[in-house]
Amino acid sequence: MASVSVMTIVDFKNEESLPSLRLSLFTETSSDVQRAKKIRAVSNETGLSWMCSDLVKFNEGSKKSWAGYANIVPAEGSLIPEGNWSVYYTDCAEESWEGTFTVKYNADYLQKHAGDFPDCINSSNTEKIAVYSAEGKLIYFGEKKKTWTDISKVKNDIKAAVKYRICYFISTENVMILMPEQGEKENTLPE
Repeated sequence: MASVSVMTIVDFKNEESLPSLRLSLFTETSSDVQRAKKIRAVSNETGLSWMCSDLVKFNEGSKKSWAGYANIVPAEGSLIPEGNWSVYYTDCAEESWEGTFTVKYNADYLQKHAGDFPDCINSSNTEKIAVYSAEGKLIYFGEKKKTWTDISKVKNDIKAAVKYRICYFISTENVMILMPEQGEKENTLPE
């Protein structure tokens, strides 16, 4: 295992409900990513652990390979523990590697509604946009162009665009806040 990439995700399904919380955890592998078998993440403070065996595997160009899981969720009624974590990567030959990462987020965000954002974010953040096809496939993630004032203008640049989500990335905590999905019935994107 060459490195660990972790993101805490605060996910709003709609305007009325409180968000859900999950971790996205990927390990950069130094060997063939297809040999990745499982990843175990352990909170060093609480001892709680998550075993991920249904791994997503992909190559980033010709240089990097990643294996991981994007839906590590806490037990109902609890939070993902903050602090230091250990991660254990195991391949098909039962060879194992260990790494570490830190989880930090503002738990107050979990008591907010989508309409409270981005005003309630107390630290520097970057606004992004995620654009999806009719099949729900992510087809663009990045900066929102100034010309994208409504979904029809997004479609001028990305023909297959049907839905989008505004996302706020807080780099100091490695947190991504996903706003509710918007579709063709919506007239404008937030400025």
